[in-house]
Amino acid sequence: MTPNEPHSPQPLLETMSWPEARRAALDGGRVVLLPVGAIEQHGPHLPVDVDNRIVVWLCNEAARRRPDLIMSVPPIHYGFNEHNMGFPGTITVAIQHFIDYVFDVCHSFVRQGHTRIVLVNGHGSNAMPCALVARRIVNETADALAAAINHWSLARDLAAQIR
Repeated sequence: MTPNEPHSPQPLLETMSWPEARRAALDGGRVVLLPVGAIEQHGPHLPVDVDNRIVVWLCNEAARRRPDLIMSVPPIHYGFNEHNMGFPGTITVAIQHFIDYVFDVCHSFVRQGHTRIVLVNGHGSNAMPCALVARRIVNETADALAAAINHWSLARDLAAQIR
């Protein structure tokens, strides 16, 4: 495909070539969904990456359904998890390192031309740091808007009905 040919937007960054990624940033104005998870224990019955699996699936599914509005990007796999370090398999990132790293990832998208980013969080202890990252993006960039949301907030009414 040449740069002048019409194209269907790809919904997932990891499937794009760099010219497609450039078009996604500059032409579409799509919302970037950044899944943010953790590697931690979830009892003896679930894999340690369940937080990542959930948010990646949610972001990818949203992008597949609306590729004209949404682009899902590869996740932040590790989070702030000091409170679970007693369980083998858990990985933690110091909170300031986490904030700076996620900010750098988001800021990279802004530098490429993206102006709307949503951090979709899948781990409770990442909630406040993700909110701080979103605030920094808004405060420290000229035109970008950012927000952070916990995945469990997306279906609060449905979850209440199921319970």
